[in-house]
Amino acid sequence: SKKFDPVSLVAFLANGSFTVLVGGFAWHRALRRLCLDLHVVDVATAAVAEEHGTMLFLLGRAMPAFVIPELSVWLTHGRLGSIAHSFPMVGVLFLKLDASVHGHQQELDGHASLEDFILSLQASTLALVRLEEAIKAHGRGNVIKVKVVGDLCLVVGGVHADQRADPAAWQRLARVAWHTRASCRAHSVMVTAGIHRGSIAGGVIGVERLIYDTFGDTVNTASRVMSTAIRDGEAGGIFVSTDCLADTSRPTDGASTDVLRVAPDDDDGAAAETVILQVRVIERAAKGKGLLGMHRLVGCGGVLPGGEDDRR
Repeated sequence: SKKFDPVSLVAFLANGSFTVLVGGFAWHRALRRLCLDLHVVDVATAAVAEEHGTMLFLLGRAMPAFVIPELSVWLTHGRLGSIAHSFPMVGVLFLKLDASVHGHQQELDGHASLEDFILSLQASTLALVRLEEAIKAHGRGNVIKVKVVGDLCLVVGGVHADQRADPAAWQRLARVAWHTRASCRAHSVMVTAGIHRGSIAGGVIGVERLIYDTFGDTVNTASRVMSTAIRDGEAGGIFVSTDCLADTSRPTDGASTDVLRVAPDDDDGAAAETVILQVRVIERAAKGKGLLGMHRLVGCGGVLPGGEDDRR
């Protein structure tokens, strides 16, 4: 048997305790690191979720509500396929917001001062705000501002999630255009508008910058209704293509045979304003369209603007 050595025993025990101590510290550090990693993951996940929600909120301000669920899938799982829809019958409104400081259809020339340019830019911004207000007040929840390019605005009405036809959508657009023009007078902004109805396609385009856009002959025709009015000296007017009235009865005003009143659609409710148009059809030659027939919008609501020039 080996002789008992107290010194060796103390050294053995001390060495074992040190090993356990070191091992305990190692496990503690590993556990702490794991907890920190889990915390970082939680924070990162929360940040991603917050960013995801923020992106959906911002996209929801610029796109129809019914495309947001599909966009959410894109943001979560990557871009899968395309987001595109066809609509058999909608209304399309083209607006030109002329914010020149002189209040007539003139672009600011190269001699305009910086102050004039700033005033024009401020007026344009206010005009867009008034347009948004009119859409909210008279759009019945299915009128969207698709895009703004310079002083031109594209607005579409009757774009529903179930893609059903909405032949009366043009009436909502007429009310939006009428009230936008009325509210823009205080800012010396002249509003010219063209309205048409028909089928369109719409979808999300872009890779880094996503936007919702609409396409089709209906969009082009609405643009032509507006641009031919400007070309022929009718800037400041609101014009509706004759196609919008294709299936609408035409009762005339009791006091005048010069106007016709289009009663609100049942879906718009009794509180919606009556759209008042000139009976006379104006025919204009439009690029790529031949002769376009259109009516001038002269009022919204129960009475005509007596003696008022509706182009101002």
